Amino acid sequence: MRVRSTRSQCPGRAERAGERGSAVLELPLLIGLVIVPFAFIVLTVPTWIRGAHAADDAAAEAGRAFVLSGGDQGSVDEAVSMVERSHRLEVGTLSVTSARPTATLGSMVDIEVSVRLRAVVFFDFGSFHYTARHTERYPTYARIPE
Repeated sequence: MRVRSTRSQCPGRAERAGERGSAVLELPLLIGLVIVPFAFIVLTVPTWIRGAHAADDAAAEAGRAFVLSGGDQGSVDEAVSMVERSHRLEVGTLSVTSARPTATLGSMVDIEVSVRLRAVVFFDFGSFHYTARHTERYPTYARIPE
């Protein structure tokens, strides 16, 4: 009785004869070069969104506080610090970067708030600034601080 070789029955076996188990190298390279950096980006994006929302909220609240207080400069800083606390940010994370608003009847009050965001959460590879802008109209008939 003659035994037949099973190699001839596998289609494509001749084409794969040169491969020698490169999956042992490909898997760690895939994990190290693709999956780990992608995981860092996925974990970092929510902190960018949190900082951007905090800056947007701070600019809007500072503009409203300035107009409703009758032009009190201290209300701007107080509104920004309240937004920092509500977003659980460290004090001083948000900074007012626009020129101090002035209370002039019928004028536009522009507020700019900037926040420094880290490029990667776990490592200090650098950072970038996000600036939020908000405009409020100072009422035509209102009290002007003296």
